[in-house]
Amino acid sequence: MAAPFFTELSGVLVRAVISAEPIYVVGDLNIRLYRPDDVASRQLTDLLESFGLSCRIMVPTHDRGGLLDVVASRDDLPAPIVDVIDVGLSDHRLLRWSALLIGSPPVYTTMHRRPWSQLDVAAFRAGLLTSAVCRPDDWVDLDVDQLARLYDAEITTLLDRLAQIRHLPTAPVGPVVRPGVPT
Repeated sequence: MAAPFFTELSGVLVRAVISAEPIYVVGDLNIRLYRPDDVASRQLTDLLESFGLSCRIMVPTHDRGGLLDVVASRDDLPAPIVDVIDVGLSDHRLLRWSALLIGSPPVYTTMHRRPWSQLDVAAFRAGLLTSAVCRPDDWVDLDVDQLARLYDAEITTLLDRLAQIRHLPTAPVGPVVRPGVPT
């Protein structure tokens, strides 16, 4: 892991500790926390500890068994119970937890993803070669905006046939409250 990542994360945490309450560091950091002797793992753990934060996941979050995703919270607050769920849409697991939040409720959006690992590159190449994108006679009179629309339409149609967009379920909007903790 590059030093700039840790420098930037440290800067974000410095700003967050003086303006946000409570603090959660979450996401796919691609640092192998299951390897305590790994330099990046140790550096992340030390950085989190220096801000009074601890990683709250201790089970694999990836198909290959690694702990790559993080939910870190303050040590002086009740540790959230993190559910690690395989929803079948990714090689990473969905992490779900409840937390006492202050301020406005979180806003969730639907995620749209293509299964790129399942794309048949040969079929894509063949489809592209027979499309209008690869037939200059079809676009000789088009201006740059029309060319861009043609390119977008042809590629999107081809990808919709070979790697359809998947829509992740939208999470309900509303306050998230840790069960058993008074609000």
